[in-house]
Amino acid sequence: MKKILVTGGAGFIGTNLLYFILERSKKSEIVVLDNFHNAISNDIHNHPRVRVIKGDVRVLTDIKKSLKGVDACVHLAAATDVRKSIKNPGQHIEENVMGALNVLNTCKDYNIKRIVFASSNATLGVQSPPITESMVPKPISPYGVSKLFGEMMADVFNDLYGMSIISLRFSNVYGLYSENKTSVITTFIKNILQQKPIIVYGNGKQTRDFIYVQDICNAIYLSIKNPSAKGVLQIASGKEISIIDLLKMLKTITGREIKLEYHLARKGEIKRNYSKIIKARRVLSYRPSVDLYDGLIKTYYYFLKYFK
Repeated sequence: MKKILVTGGAGFIGTNLLYFILERSKKSEIVVLDNFHNAISNDIHNHPRVRVIKGDVRVLTDIKKSLKGVDACVHLAAATDVRKSIKNPGQHIEENVMGALNVLNTCKDYNIKRIVFASSNATLGVQSPPITESMVPKPISPYGVSKLFGEMMADVFNDLYGMSIISLRFSNVYGLYSENKTSVITTFIKNILQQKPIIVYGNGKQTRDFIYVQDICNAIYLSIKNPSAKGVLQIASGKEISIIDLLKMLKTITGREIKLEYHLARKGEIKRNYSKIIKARRVLSYRPSVDLYDGLIKTYYYFLKYFK
């Protein structure tokens, strides 16, 4: 693919993806469409093979402007905070549902068939792990509903218009350039460095599947290179870890005392969550390459520069 549009390309995953693609494809050009509400300030956005357009996926003229000459689209732009979606469901539905529909429909009009849609395990809600693609989605948050809409519309566009859209369900992503995120690992590391207590909801035995952002970028890159791959894929590490064990790792890595505050479990909290990645291995030859301990070290030293 010579020219790729990355919506949300100035955010956490988008910034990492730009580095990943430009390092591996010496001829690729990237167009970034971002409203800069949660943008990362980074030199990669000034790269000679990157063109940045300030705009919004809810505005059709912005999408049309960014799609000129594009061969493929990676749709990352979205409101992603689950808790905020519960407090203000309308915002997530507007940004994520209308944003996805606008991108899909405009790509169809511009005859851009290859689209990689960033989805989430939030589409599945509470399930008995390991999570697989065959499970019936049961989202428990407006965010999950909004991502499920994108997956379903992708399938419809594939069938009706002969497009080539793949939906990647990300597990819990962490890593470099995540300073604007409110995700678990980012929050924990920030609090440790600022000597603030870490809030643990429930008993801390709830589990998650954490995936380093470089592995997410690799899954996206493999999806761009394999336009015949369609449908939904779980993209994760395939490994389960409890919040308490995660904190033990961080204590070892940082060498710092960690202050814990235990609060009541939050309503709708998923107790166990990890994914099978057999289908992604088969379809994309996807293999996670960064284990959690090494990824935490990289992430910790990235954040350390902010708190010296």
